[in-house]
Amino acid sequence: MLESGRRHYVGFGSDIGGYDTDPNAGPLGRTKELFLRWTAIGALSSFMENGGDGEHFPWNEGTKVAIYRNGTLMQPYGDTEVLFSYAYFLGSHIYIVPILRDPVPNQSQRVWLPA
Repeated sequence: MLESGRRHYVGFGSDIGGYDTDPNAGPLGRTKELFLRWTAIGALSSFMENGGDGEHFPWNEGTKVAIYRNGTLMQPYGDTEVLFSYAYFLGSHIYIVPILRDPVPNQSQRVWLPA
């Protein structure tokens, strides 16, 4: 995903939840934290797909994730927004910066904020 703009891909996304599983990582090998973060970046990509092996529907993860079902219908397709590599704008007012590591207490992530 991070290299897509540099490689001139016109659209990209990922199968939220992935295909391979780790039986030590929770149900179907996916932790809830991973699934939530993957869904968030997927929802702000040029397309999102809930794919992979096993059953991993977001609405099975509780009410916080249930809004995902309706939120996917609200995403407009933006031709220019698909050309990014790390952080990007969705429209002219929403700035997207993915969180790339699992959260650690008292840890912060530096981001560049455009002027």
